[in-house]
Amino acid sequence: MTDRQIQTTVQALVLTSLVVVAAVLGWGVVDGRLWPGAAQARAGQTSAAQAAGSTGSFAAPGTVDGLVLVSADGGALAVVDPATGAVRAERELSRRVRSVTPTPGGVSVWVTYADSPEIDVFDTTLLEREATVNPPGGAGRTPEFLTFSDTGEVLFVTWAESEVISAYTHRMRELTLRGEYDAAGTQGPVIRNRRASRVFRHDAETDGFAVFFAQNGQRMGTIGVDAADRVASATVAAGFDADYSHLLVGLGSDGDARVIAERDGATVELSAVRLSLDLAPVPLGADTNVLAAVGHDRTQVYLIDAGEQSVISQHTMPGPVAGLARRGDGSIALLTETGALYALSAGLSGEPASRGTIPLSGRFGEGVGQVAGFSIQPQGNFACF
Repeated sequence: MTDRQIQTTVQALVLTSLVVVAAVLGWGVVDGRLWPGAAQARAGQTSAAQAAGSTGSFAAPGTVDGLVLVSADGGALAVVDPATGAVRAERELSRRVRSVTPTPGGVSVWVTYADSPEIDVFDTTLLEREATVNPPGGAGRTPEFLTFSDTGEVLFVTWAESEVISAYTHRMRELTLRGEYDAAGTQGPVIRNRRASRVFRHDAETDGFAVFFAQNGQRMGTIGVDAADRVASATVAAGFDADYSHLLVGLGSDGDARVIAERDGATVELSAVRLSLDLAPVPLGADTNVLAAVGHDRTQVYLIDAGEQSVISQHTMPGPVAGLARRGDGSIALLTETGALYALSAGLSGEPASRGTIPLSGRFGEGVGQVAGFSIQPQGNFACF
């Protein structure tokens, strides 16, 4: 090839490259990707979509909030949109529900029954049964309360006929027994800290909380027992704030409210505040120590700053509260036994804002007995879906 031929070939290649680059740039302008500010605009669209997903609508992208309801007679389930009150699905059951526990990913709910050794797993979209689980080592015992770790990789089970706590490794709705804790003298559900490195259970003899090292079940002591006038009770309601630094509890027959520090067990009583012994307090957003808690008569709702050991506000509901749950936007969904749905946020100084009424029919005609909240996060990394 002569020098002139080589020069001609190089010029042709350069010209072809320029044409390709010009075509790409032209398409970028037409598509809107290369206009000044286009990147910011596209980011804004993504943020808007994420914000829309936090409203709780089942049709919105991003995080989807929901409520699982149990009928007053324990014989039916329903899934409800907490933003609109729309009923997504209903299902009648042949057995009476004891507890409902949504998985951390929010896609499934695990249901225990009053008279069965089995645990049913339903999806939270249509309430179709996905699996029936028989916990290993559970022969002759009835599962009572379930507690998942943050990722769903560990499941703690308490039993109706035993004080033992069983710990399981969870994979794809399959359970493998890790070990059992000797939790003599304790009762009620298991409460865990952030990484499930320690778990807590009500000590009915002292009204404190027994502390167990989650890896081997060793009992490490009891916290929250420094009050001299403590009277042992069979039932308590307890919940951690969002950073797991303080435990808000209702103790004794009157539900006396106390805040227990997770680190050292120091206890502070909240004067004149009485909490329901049936409904656990629920934390608000991830960056606050504020919890919502239901009063002893179930018509009062308190916002309590556990870090400051103080009541922020008190709200009167139009009827007994059946349950409360945190939504993805940091507000609290409140549902009365008759289906009145409200929302409450940390910054609200007046009454909870009404968000509608859930149409109750069929087995729910007698009212709502239990409420459990869940949030589905499509990009979440959960072993339990």
